[in-house]
Amino acid sequence: MTLLAIASGAIAAATSAGTVLRNQAQVRYLNPLTGQVVTQNSNVSQLVVAPYRDVLLGNSNALTVAAGQRVNLPHVLTNTGNVDDDYSLTAVNSAGDDGDLLNLRLYEDVNGNGVVDAGEPEITAPVSLPAGASLSLVVAGTVASGQGQNDVLRASVLAESQTDVDVSDSRQDSVTVASGAFLNLTKSSSQSCDNPAQEGQSLDYSISYTNTGSNAPAERRFLISGQVEQGVMLEDALPANVQLRPGSAAGISPIQSVAVVHRSGDADDEWIRFDQWSPSTPVDRFGVLVPASAMESNESGGFTFGVQVGTGLTSNTRIYNQAVVDTDGDGTDDFSSNTVCNTLAGSVRPTLVFERPTPQVSRSGQAPRHGEDSDFQLADMYALLPAENNQVLTDGVYLRLNASQLNVSPTQREFLERTPSGERLIIVTVESALTGDTLRVVMRETTPDSGVFRSIRPFVLSADENGYGRQCPSTANTSQAQEFDSNTTTSQALDEACALRSEARDTLTARFQMPIYGPTGNVERYEVVSDVAAVDPAGTVFDSSNGNPVGGAQVILYQSRQTLSASGAGSCADLAQSDYEVGTDPYTGESLDGENTNTVNVDNTSVLGDYQYPFATPGHCYYLDVLPPPGYTFPSEVSAAAAGSFYSEPGRLPGAGGAQSRAGGG
Repeated sequence: MTLLAIASGAIAAATSAGTVLRNQAQVRYLNPLTGQVVTQNSNVSQLVVAPYRDVLLGNSNALTVAAGQRVNLPHVLTNTGNVDDDYSLTAVNSAGDDGDLLNLRLYEDVNGNGVVDAGEPEITAPVSLPAGASLSLVVAGTVASGQGQNDVLRASVLAESQTDVDVSDSRQDSVTVASGAFLNLTKSSSQSCDNPAQEGQSLDYSISYTNTGSNAPAERRFLISGQVEQGVMLEDALPANVQLRPGSAAGISPIQSVAVVHRSGDADDEWIRFDQWSPSTPVDRFGVLVPASAMESNESGGFTFGVQVGTGLTSNTRIYNQAVVDTDGDGTDDFSSNTVCNTLAGSVRPTLVFERPTPQVSRSGQAPRHGEDSDFQLADMYALLPAENNQVLTDGVYLRLNASQLNVSPTQREFLERTPSGERLIIVTVESALTGDTLRVVMRETTPDSGVFRSIRPFVLSADENGYGRQCPSTANTSQAQEFDSNTTTSQALDEACALRSEARDTLTARFQMPIYGPTGNVERYEVVSDVAAVDPAGTVFDSSNGNPVGGAQVILYQSRQTLSASGAGSCADLAQSDYEVGTDPYTGESLDGENTNTVNVDNTSVLGDYQYPFATPGHCYYLDVLPPPGYTFPSEVSAAAAGSFYSEPGRLPGAGGAQSRAGGG
């Protein structure tokens, strides 16, 4: 006997206090006497969510500056509980280090740029935050001019709930004193993170620098539009879901600086001038090359550039980026700005759907292409694959996930998602309702910057092979996730654990926990997206007087001669009988033969009374007609409600076009 219990999992969001949660356990087991799967439900339990208080203080900063310089140490305070709360905030110099930061103060970072700007208020009293809300803060102080080389100064920030003394969080910042060049980079956006930018809207980013060190930074050699030039590169990695605006560079200072862009795939030190860039060429970074002679101690400069928000984005999408300088080209950022966040007001909800290759692809004999959406169509039912079927590319199960919040790079195809514990593969879980078997399917973005993800392997629906919750394919990892190609076979899919055990009249459920990211890139909560599909669904012709299945009937599927949209009719009910013809197989174009309900003329099912039409041409109107065996008439004179009580289990095909496949007693 196999038992399956289903329960909901915990997610990161704090459910509102007073919310009523209801849960019901379900057990399925195989009755060995009848051969049927029996389902039993428990009583419904419920509980009320109690008030919960918690707080998160983000960011621990580590800076290197010259003696006598002012420092800005940004943090984000978040109420991670489920009720409003007040918090006291304190910033103090830590004991046991090499000195103190002078004039240590705590400010509200109104524009979220990580530095204290004129007019931003000092925090001297407790702050109030609604549940889930955040507040940007800056700890500011000055390094004493007498501090020595390599001295380390530390400061601690503490947030404490005014309601519950046990609720608090703290962070420690460190400042190292040294000589040389120290570039203080500051970045800001024309729109704050809590104000969503609309699709198609322009955003402007401003980057400024001040050399707070004692010397100018070292120059690097770059290849700029084919010419070797030297300087210090201030660069900004472009986020996904936006496009760089041509001609948007402005306010470049000093005037000797040159605006450049880095093309995707070029060497790290190879750039082209911004005014020579064509928007049809993918780029991943915007930069400004500044001569080191204009970056001596206490000298400043900066620039502005702009992007345009993309279209078709999903809701809850946020983007993050920062300006950096790598002075020696070793791939490690020597100086970096604060991180800027923007929220994008997506026009659609994230979705997860089942797919299959289109009939055109299947008839062509060619394999579907992972990155070509036109090679696939939505699917709501599948057939079990016989063991001898080796056409998993056309007959297997595919998944598609639309989620622009998982799209990070404008030039790379993503297959990893960011989590509190690091990066992991983007994985959708699929479960069989009848067998309880599960499979974890790896997804990858179809094209760069699309936000559309598709399973990198089709999986096999099998009556014999189990998924056991394994990863499909087993070969994927955080370093690589290679998708299927034209040579992928059913045998290879099985070798890579891409199978799910199922059976006729099964229901498949696909689920993905969508991360919702906060202003600092933290995961605030998860939202579940899902889809369902049927496996070998069937209808039954039965005696409406007693519910016994009837053999010897023939069931014929009729479809409208045109799709509903092409017919001009308001609904299928507006079509006449003459508007219909015998249904056609979308994969072969041949007429669908009538389905026999006996066990002698076996077609799609050998179960007495059953009929199956696994596929029909999509977009049409349909109805079923039944040619009853001798002694029966169709349609039945018994009401649909009364006759329907005999067959109500999941997985049975409903009537189509108003017809009811029931034969009356003769």
